[in-house]
Amino acid sequence: MRGITTTTLLAVALAVAWAGEETTQNEKTSGKQLQKEREETTEKNSRQIYSYNRGSGFDTTFPNSTILPTTPPTTRPSIPNNYYPTTTNGGGVYPLNPTLGNGYGEAFTVRRASPRTTAGSRVFLTQAVTQGGSGWNAGSSEFVATSPGMFFFTFSAVSDRYSHFRISLRHNGIEVVSAYGDASGYQMGSQSAVLNLRSGDRVYLQLDEGRLYDSSSSSRGYTTLSGFRIQ
Repeated sequence: MRGITTTTLLAVALAVAWAGEETTQNEKTSGKQLQKEREETTEKNSRQIYSYNRGSGFDTTFPNSTILPTTPPTTRPSIPNNYYPTTTNGGGVYPLNPTLGNGYGEAFTVRRASPRTTAGSRVFLTQAVTQGGSGWNAGSSEFVATSPGMFFFTFSAVSDRYSHFRISLRHNGIEVVSAYGDASGYQMGSQSAVLNLRSGDRVYLQLDEGRLYDSSSSSRGYTTLSGFRIQ
């Protein structure tokens, strides 16, 4: 009789445990399904927002959105069906048109510091990767604004094997931002800045401390400077 009672109790305990586990799994599944439905509902009801490239100079429309340019551009050339993401709903985003003039086509990327660059001197970048407009002056290794506007600049550099470096972006000789790489060997530093430039303003890199690494036996460019007009 005692053996039967023990067996019965064990069977009941197992049944209760199994039922509890099944309930927990059902609750988890139900919770995941509810969360998924909430996410789908939120995504479905969320407002669509389209970006606006003021630098393009094109007139734009914004389907399913009330966002409009703060100052409609005065230049409105004819637009062929080549804008993106598709030809039917470009979303108000157009590629930069370098033919508009007035500084709209200013964009450049240059690389590879001259091996003669020393601490306390301007960084002379020897190779142009991209050059739109006439702002980049290779002879003086600096960007000279041809018209007033807002510009974005970014740069990077790598320390050599035995030395640190500190390099700065300069606006008319004034340090704006600096990047640093330690002496652990081939350490990279980078920085970015948005500058409001007047016509004739100058922007360039200066090596303030240490040494830069740019291998003379490789086509890679570790020291780089890029800039483009955003407004």
